[in-house]
Amino acid sequence: KNFATRVGVMYAGELVENGLAHEIISAPRHPYTSRLVACAPALDTPRGAQLGWLPGIPPRLIGDLSGCQFRFRCEEARTDCDGSIPWHVSGSRGYRCVLESNLQQNRKTLSVSQTITTSASEALLELRSVTIAYQSMGAFLTQGPSFVALKNASLVLPRGSTLGLVGESGSGKSTLARAVLGLEKPVSGDILIGGKAVGSLDPASRARAVQPVFQDPNASLNPRHTV
Repeated sequence: KNFATRVGVMYAGELVENGLAHEIISAPRHPYTSRLVACAPALDTPRGAQLGWLPGIPPRLIGDLSGCQFRFRCEEARTDCDGSIPWHVSGSRGYRCVLESNLQQNRKTLSVSQTITTSASEALLELRSVTIAYQSMGAFLTQGPSFVALKNASLVLPRGSTLGLVGESGSGKSTLARAVLGLEKPVSGDILIGGKAVGSLDPASRARAVQPVFQDPNASLNPRHTV
């Protein structure tokens, strides 16, 4: 919460919760977010205490991807987790789950396309139901089922703010970043930077608009070049 204004939580290629960083950390609403927060040690955690953990592994994103993909690891899963999962909005918070017990009484339920809380004129970055899939290979070099790395991801990043994406390895964070950089082409959906589609920008314009800062600086810059 010291590095980002808002936090988006991803699981199995989907955005499952977003909101202000301190709200997400102090009062998570999606079961997956709650378990992520429980895995982090607090300052008053006794030495030797067992931290929270997630049983199981993320699902293979091949085949039928209907329903909540976290239901296979969720202790609160129920039968309607197999069907359409609503996106709930309450103030600046949003999360995708059939559970509504943590929402206030004046809550309302919106579709994914309606979760944008910032007007397009104020948005620096906007994703509208972006899906990215890869074609897997079957036996004897035949085409296998599609691997969905990102599914209907929607978010808005207003000017002057920061957004942190969290989630397990393979949840779609890097795929989303590569799509924003124009390195991955969505199967469906739109990505806009400053109101302009990423695909419509030439490489030079795109490089001026968005650039990555790699985790390991020693591997990011050519050591043969001077400052």
